[in-house]
Amino acid sequence: MALYLSLVLAGEFAAVADSIDTKQNALAMIWGTTLGLTAAHIFAFNLAARLFEGGRFSDETRVSITYQVALAVAVATLLSFPLLIAPVSTALDVSTYLVAATVGVTAFAVARAGDRSHAHSAGFAVAMLGLAVLVVLAKALFSG
Repeated sequence: MALYLSLVLAGEFAAVADSIDTKQNALAMIWGTTLGLTAAHIFAFNLAARLFEGGRFSDETRVSITYQVALAVAVATLLSFPLLIAPVSTALDVSTYLVAATVGVTAFAVARAGDRSHAHSAGFAVAMLGLAVLVVLAKALFSG
């Protein structure tokens, strides 16, 4: 959820960065997207979880949703922070780099968790960053 949200927001930054002229508009974009995607994700996740859990709502599902909401808020907070200290265009650029760093660190951690070497993990992270860039470019291209 957090990575998906990050990539969607990076795509929005790329698509509309030139038309966002105030910090309030940038924050509205970040938090509006976060709230909308989180609500849609919880709805879909809840329904799918119930399908696989025989119509019930398990404690594991409840905990997972709680973590996903917390991570979505953390992403929005992290990407909002540059707006507190920099002009809008610079802040959106910094937020885009924060998304890239998040993807890279996560991919590296995933590979290391699979007992891969540091070199292999770095290569995997670079490959995932490349795919993330393609996703963000596609989102920006089709959104703008």
